[in-house]
Amino acid sequence: MSKPQANARAPGARLLFSTDPLPVGRRFAAFQDFCGGLFPIDFWTADSEAYRCNLEAQRVDSLIACDVSTAHVQATNALRADHIDSVCLQIVANGRVASEYGSDSLEVGPGGAFVAPCDWRGKTCYGDGTILRVLQIERSALRPLLGHGGPGSCAAVATEHPAMHLLQGWLRQLPHVDAAANPQMASLFAKHTVDLVAVLLGPHASARDEIAQGGIKAARLHAITDSIARNAARPNFNAEDVARELAISDRYVRLLLEPTGMTFSEHLLACRLELARTLLLDPGNARLKVMDIAMRSGFSDIAYFNRAFRRRFGETPTEMRSNGRQL
Repeated sequence: MSKPQANARAPGARLLFSTDPLPVGRRFAAFQDFCGGLFPIDFWTADSEAYRCNLEAQRVDSLIACDVSTAHVQATNALRADHIDSVCLQIVANGRVASEYGSDSLEVGPGGAFVAPCDWRGKTCYGDGTILRVLQIERSALRPLLGHGGPGSCAAVATEHPAMHLLQGWLRQLPHVDAAANPQMASLFAKHTVDLVAVLLGPHASARDEIAQGGIKAARLHAITDSIARNAARPNFNAEDVARELAISDRYVRLLLEPTGMTFSEHLLACRLELARTLLLDPGNARLKVMDIAMRSGFSDIAYFNRAFRRRFGETPTEMRSNGRQL
């Protein structure tokens, strides 16, 4: 198995690791090798042969994001952590995580989160079946927003904070961020991510306006477009529904959409048409009538659907379905 140390910290590197295809006796050692290129951490487990883990990591500008599913394991900050000037935010989806850093300790369960410095002497125990997301952020990125480089010890993070919900939604874009192909977009994604983390940690007063116009605004816009895409098939879905979901006003929903050059109705129509196109070209839907496809895509007026579809794609739904079958 090749080791990722040489490129794990390169911008845009997306790395996948799983113990599943490996020989039982090699699994934990391979996991240690892999993580050695990502985090300044040493790992220990009571049963190395039974150890299992799946991990996906990606470096984007000043942060490393990592999704982990692991069996029971203990992590200890390594001596090499002295030169890692970063903090680590860990968001737990399943299982229990207990951390001890000097005289400070905490335990986090599903839905909880905590932050800790990477250069702090301590240990973290991950229970069997733990699933979590880890964000390692350079202190240099946080310092202008916090007035300091982040916490000096482990500390719980308020997961009920609105910024945590925005952060979780914002991070769903991560698989589509290609730092190698579009470094400017990747840099902006990382900056807005750091903005949201700074809100959770308590931003300096002088940075609040900048964050509000940066990460918070971008994350809310993403949350709006994501909500439209997820709910497009609902016939009566409207801006008020999005506003209720995100706990903002419908006027603010429309205001945030203005820079996109499309109204709420135009975004909704675009999502419905894309959904209809996908359904039409799916061989599994061959027996469905065009009217059924339209209704499943959120349309209640078949004539309007046909006109809008032809304007968008240059052919009628029936023609697209026929042409799709011929490909």
